[in-house]
Amino acid sequence: MQGFWIFCNGIIGLIIEWIDNDFKQSPAYMGDQLIQILNFHTPKFYLKDR
Repeated sequence: MQGFWIFCNGIIGLIIEWIDNDFKQSPAYMGDQLIQILNFHTPKFYLKDR
């Protein structure tokens, strides 16, 4: 479920940045960025013992 919240934060951050920058990027560019966020995944990660 944590992955869901990472996607939500990424999408919300993308929209906020777009608004804060007065919509300088085109909607097509923003759509591409959204697709990159949705396609992001981390195949493996390792936890180190302390």
